[in-house]
Amino acid sequence: MAYDSGGPEGSPIDWLVKRIISRKPIEEKPKEPLFNSLEESVPLFFQAAMLDSLHDMWRLNSKRLIYRLGVIMGQKMLVELGEKLGFDQPETWDETVQQLEQVLKLFSSKVSVTKTTRIYARFEREGCPCRSMSFALDYCPMDLVIDGIMAGYALQALDDERIYCRHTSCGRKSEDGLCVHELRIKED
Repeated sequence: MAYDSGGPEGSPIDWLVKRIISRKPIEEKPKEPLFNSLEESVPLFFQAAMLDSLHDMWRLNSKRLIYRLGVIMGQKMLVELGEKLGFDQPETWDETVQQLEQVLKLFSSKVSVTKTTRIYARFEREGCPCRSMSFALDYCPMDLVIDGIMAGYALQALDDERIYCRHTSCGRKSEDGLCVHELRIKED
């Protein structure tokens, strides 16, 4: 049975998510696009991909695996989204930070860069779904993925293996609901 956005199974993305959750194979050829526009597709697609991919990693309770998944996603995002969002290849740290601010808006309702130096940038973001989610972990997997995405994006843009990212505040634990991330270049 092929999916249909007006059918009983809801929108195409609902059809896809239900298939993933129920572990049913997706054998039919799509008859219409899953997404009608970039604005609606990127947040839904990445959220579905992250939640599905993270499920097993949460059970493994491996921070390094989750961060690494984010790094891989970030590296791919530079290539995949650059053209769609009209980004040029960033050549400087400042250009990379500016682009990352725009990329993070795909995942959060409000994003700001509150401090930047030649090797450091502090990002604050609101609207992370972690505020409404309950984890039996001492860390937020979503924040770790975002850390990895930021690091992977900057690594790919600047070709510098010394770049890393870490979150210093999670929206679940913060009164104002802010997730705070620090992107850095390790000094030699």
